[in-house]
Amino acid sequence: FEEDLSHWPPKRLDQAPIALFQPVTSLVCNPPQNSLMGAKDLSEITVKGVAWSGGGRGIERVDVSIDGGKSWTAAELYKPVEQKMNRQWAWTQFSKTLKLPEEVRERLARGEQVSLDITSKAMNSDFNLQPETMEPYWNARGVCINHWYHVKTKLDPNREPNSIQHDNSEIEFANTPSGGKFAQPWDAHGFTTDPKHQTNPRAHIEPEASHF
Repeated sequence: FEEDLSHWPPKRLDQAPIALFQPVTSLVCNPPQNSLMGAKDLSEITVKGVAWSGGGRGIERVDVSIDGGKSWTAAELYKPVEQKMNRQWAWTQFSKTLKLPEEVRERLARGEQVSLDITSKAMNSDFNLQPETMEPYWNARGVCINHWYHVKTKLDPNREPNSIQHDNSEIEFANTPSGGKFAQPWDAHGFTTDPKHQTNPRAHIEPEASHF
């Protein structure tokens, strides 16, 4: 049994049941992917995103990290709609302002750009935790891809704080379907897809987001 599960995709499809529910997942939305952020005199960074779990399971906790998962901090959750047990269909929003590590602040003070690897992991009401990698949970009959989503962000101490723009990288999203192509590069979404956000994705905030 363990030998069969050690190969992906599994040799036996009876060990890959049809996926009926999306497993617990979360992703960081702000800062956007591949962003260049102004970090002049910056001492903290705010991370925001969304989390969800299939089958009506609720989100009980979301942890966030700015060092690729080496250290974690519990985020604050916002659930705009009150929902009953096993009937929790809405997205849960999360947010956390994190102090930049001393090493990062020292590098910024020296005028160096600093790269952050921002990620999140969620836990649902069944105490299922979002996995780090996809291999153990890859499903030939449902493709349950719910591993940690990493957001690459670069801090620039020569730019004003809270300014943000795309870093001009051309890396395409890794999960692009075979032979497919997005109309806009996935890593540019939030910058160029919406005309209102050509330069700064934070410039236009919808009214319902003012609370968070």
